[in-house]
Amino acid sequence: MSIVVVVFNMKKHIRSVQIFALTLGAVAVYFLVNHESSLQDKALTPVVTASQMDEQLDPQLESNRPADQEYTQEERQYEDFVRDLWALLELYRPDIDQVWKQVELIEVRDFVLSVYGLSAGELFSDAINIIYPEESENILKSVVKMDQYNQWYHFNRAWLDELDIQASHDTVWDKREDLFGKDAHKIWSGKMTPYEARKQKLRAQISEIGKSTIIGNDEKLYQLKESLSNVYSLPIESIGVNHDLVSRLFFKFDSVQQELKSLDDENRQLRIDDIRRQVGYSEADIIKRRDRDQVKHKRWENGLRYMAHREELEGQMDGPELDQALQDLRESYFKHEAKTITSEEARGFYRYRRTRLFGLN
Repeated sequence: MSIVVVVFNMKKHIRSVQIFALTLGAVAVYFLVNHESSLQDKALTPVVTASQMDEQLDPQLESNRPADQEYTQEERQYEDFVRDLWALLELYRPDIDQVWKQVELIEVRDFVLSVYGLSAGELFSDAINIIYPEESENILKSVVKMDQYNQWYHFNRAWLDELDIQASHDTVWDKREDLFGKDAHKIWSGKMTPYEARKQKLRAQISEIGKSTIIGNDEKLYQLKESLSNVYSLPIESIGVNHDLVSRLFFKFDSVQQELKSLDDENRQLRIDDIRRQVGYSEADIIKRRDRDQVKHKRWENGLRYMAHREELEGQMDGPELDQALQDLRESYFKHEAKTITSEEARGFYRYRRTRLFGLN
């Protein structure tokens, strides 16, 4: 699609163009502020100069235009927008041959898509081809890979949250390395922010606390809160504000789950209530979460019965007969959720084969 076609098709979106032009300016300022130190010693002479932009842009705008036809205001505004986009892309030139830098361009692409929708994908690709002709193929491949990673992470986030900290970390890195190879460590570790550094330090401390066989679970909870306080430089009283974070980390400790598993249903719930009380939940919140626990408990009981029945059917039949029997079984056990269960199982995920984490799932 040529730019002139886009111009004539975008007249009804001119207000979005004006807003987006302002957004591009804001992004450029943000980039300069946040990358100032890395740019100080680098000459940023654009490879595509303003006059070369004219040479690239004007013929496209002139194509298929009657000689006596004037530019419309909308076309001029869109021309300004394209120039702004190209200028913004120029800011990313240092190290653009590196994959870790190429994936940053997904931010620009997403801004374009947020205004024009999927039809803007070609506009972004055309701009990359013009500004970075020698690297355009690699850049666009890197952006596609980052899309694949983001989609995978979004789709599997709930499942990742169910894993223990180390397993979740390893699974994420396996995916990153599968897509980007050795460049994965440059994309993520190579640009470690202070926030990411704190997270890495905290992850190590939490793992050490969780694996300890010397201290009891109540002491582990105190040390967990203390670690959060030290890493984030907050008073320990303030850590309790994020009750969900503390309880999610604590309930994932193996020793905590072993303790809860050893109790009967009634005493297990009392212990969970007590843990939440130590975390800092109000009594009203504890009651709400207790009610949720009971709903989850019933679902697990139903799900485990389903899995046992499922295994029986798998041992008795196969092929289309088994497929139909399993569909009927899912509808019998899960009613309106049967479709979701079917979709999960089609991709190899069986929610009731997961580890039961009392207080969480």
